[in-house]
Amino acid sequence: MDINEVPIPDKYIPETTSFLGYENREIAGNMYKVAVFEIKNKDFIICERLALGGKRSWIDEKKPNPYNKGICNTKEDIAEGFNRPKFTGALGEMALAIFLDSFFNTEYKKNGDKGDFIFPDGTIIDVKNSVQLHSYNPLWFVTAKNEGDDYPLKSDIYVCGFLEDCERDDKFTKVVIVGFQYKDYVAERPIVPGKSKNAKHKNREIPIKALYPIEELLDIYHYSYIGVL
Repeated sequence: MDINEVPIPDKYIPETTSFLGYENREIAGNMYKVAVFEIKNKDFIICERLALGGKRSWIDEKKPNPYNKGICNTKEDIAEGFNRPKFTGALGEMALAIFLDSFFNTEYKKNGDKGDFIFPDGTIIDVKNSVQLHSYNPLWFVTAKNEGDDYPLKSDIYVCGFLEDCERDDKFTKVVIVGFQYKDYVAERPIVPGKSKNAKHKNREIPIKALYPIEELLDIYHYSYIGVL
C-alpha cells in the first residue's frame, strides 16, 4: 500500500485498529488495569502520513521538525523529515477513537486544535502518548513553557498511554492506554525542566500512580450525553 495514496478524511473512522481488551500489568511495582489496542496497515499508514511533510500532514511547513535527536526522534527520523512525536500522538488518538466508538479528527489546525476529542457536554480530552514507558519512573509530560512562552492548559482530561512493539516496516504497533487525570491535578503539578539534553521547554509531569483507571473514562463519556439530550 503506497503511503501517499491513502485518503485521509477530516473525520476518520478507524478501519484496521482493534481493541484487544483489558490486561492487568505490573508497572513500577504496582498493578494497573490497562486497555490494549492493535493498530496496523491502513490506520498505521495514516498516522505516518500525518507525521510527514506534504499534503494532509500535521507538520508546520515553517518548523517541519522542531524536535532534536533524543526527544524521541532518531537521527534517521530527522533525515527523513519524520516527526515521531506527532506520529506517536496520532496513534494514541486512533486507539482512543476505537475505545470511545468515535472518529479520529485528522484535520490540521495551525497552533493546535481545541482538543483531541470533545465530549457532547464540552469536556475536552488530550491524549498524551509516549514512544515507550520507562518502567522505573513512568511519567507523562504536559508542556508548560517552550522557549519562554507559556502553554496554558486547554484540556479538561489528559489520557495517558504508550507504544509497544512499534514496527514501521511492518506497519504495526500496540497502544497501551493506562489511565487519565484531570486538569485541576495537572495545574497543581510543579513546572520542571524537560528531561532531554539542551531542552528549551518545561513540563508538568503526570506520574502513573496518580492516574484514574481508563475504563472510568467510558462512564464520563456516556454521562456527557445526559446534559445534551
